[in-house]
Amino acid sequence: MISLKTIELKRFVLTALILMMGGCIYAQGPTTNAGSYQQTDYPIRTFRIYPIPDPRYFLKLNTRTGQIWPIAFDEKVTKQLEATSKGEPLVNIQNEVDNRFALYPTQNTWVYLLLDQINGKMWQMEWHIKTKKAEMTPLNGSSLIDEQQEGDIRFILQSTRNMWHFLLLDQINGNMWHIGWSLKSKGRSITPIN
Repeated sequence: MISLKTIELKRFVLTALILMMGGCIYAQGPTTNAGSYQQTDYPIRTFRIYPIPDPRYFLKLNTRTGQIWPIAFDEKVTKQLEATSKGEPLVNIQNEVDNRFALYPTQNTWVYLLLDQINGKMWQMEWHIKTKKAEMTPLNGSSLIDEQQEGDIRFILQSTRNMWHFLLLDQINGNMWHIGWSLKSKGRSITPIN
């Protein structure tokens, strides 16, 4: 005959296993595609670090202001470098919101696209470890929505098979734009898709 202690021990073990399994599932959190840079996959963050194809470098982004710092990483602590940011904040302090800005890599190691996810403004960022050589060029000078519609994170970028082109989507109303970036100024464009 099974004793009362044996039954209680089995219940305890079973309960403990169920709690541990639930904790493991919860601890994993949302899964993301390692190559995906869509910001909906990430919790609220003021700063993000983006890897560069060269394993010695990273870019640190202030997601509230759009400011970017190149970081040189070396296994020797004495050779670490965080260069100063290039440029002033891209929004006024009263318009700063976590996750407002996101960086999207292009297939060119040195070029990233910076997106204001609230109003659709974009910049082409050519990074360099020497801040004076880095360039930030606006792709569009104005918001893609009316100022009174600003508030939600609504814009995302999607790469295409052509390295020079992206699609920009307004997730709220479904409007889309064709984004062309280039190392030359006349190859840069933002064109609405009807």
